[in-house]
Order: sequence, then structure tokens, then C-alpha cells
Amino acid sequence: MKLLDAEETVVLVVGATSTAEERDRPLAERIKGEIDRRGDGHVWRRAVIVNDQQYFNAQGLQRSTVIAIGGPGSNAAAAHFVDRLDTVFAQDDRFWVQASLEIEPRRVALWGINSDATGESVSVFIEHGYLEDLLGRIWRVRPGMMM
Repeated sequence: MKLLDAEETVVLVVGATSTAEERDRPLAERIKGEIDRRGDGHVWRRAVIVNDQQYFNAQGLQRSTVIAIGGPGSNAAAAHFVDRLDTVFAQDDRFWVQASLEIEPRRVALWGINSDATGESVSVFIEHGYLEDLLGRIWRVRPGMMM
């Protein structure tokens, strides 16, 4: 049974530790709510949340657009992405929005020096149009697709 579409479903990755789950999962839930709402009922235009261990153990997830939430010290996916992504927004060495939106699969890392700063990164990502830009790039009309 197909659970996601690698071209349309966004994978949100948080760290697997209890601290990362406690602090970063609510931020992932916020992004998921935004993505699911903007998906407007299209079955695959949604987000799923996994932890970094699940992400690295499932090849299928790695073909999808990924947003890693939490710093490189708490999220192995963020640690893997951080040196490979451009910084598109940073605030006083406190938090970062990093992304590779041009090349598929698209990658984003949202993180800060602590959980509050990571929350600020998530807010900037949503409120400054970066999420809208990302979704506009992946949710385009494809041949044979019913709208």
C-alpha cells in the first residue's frame, strides 16, 4: 500500500531522542498543519513526520522533499544536510533557515541554538514565504493529473 508520493508528500524529520521529540515534534506538527491545509484535500499533498532513524532506514523517504527540524546535534538528518544547504535566512547566529529548493529532491533544515530559536526558524520559514515557495515548486500540475 502506497503511503506517500515522493513527488508531492513532504517528509518532516525530527530527532529520535526523547528531548528532540518533546521539543521539535510540536514544531513539525505546526509545519504539517500548514502543509496539509495548503494541500487542499489532494491525497498526496500533505506532510508526514518521522524521526531521523526512520528517515535513514527507509530509502523511499529519501526520494521525497525533506524538512529537517532541529539542530545538527539533535537531528542526524539536519547534521547530514547542514553543510550541503544554502543559508537563506539567519538571525544573529541564533537560528537558521537553510534550503536547496532548485535541485530535486529538495531539502530544508530549520534549526537554532536552542528550542526557542528553532521555533523562530520555523516561524520565519512559514511567515516569510519560504514554505509557500517550496510547495509551489513541488505541487505543480503534472501530465495526466486530475485537479
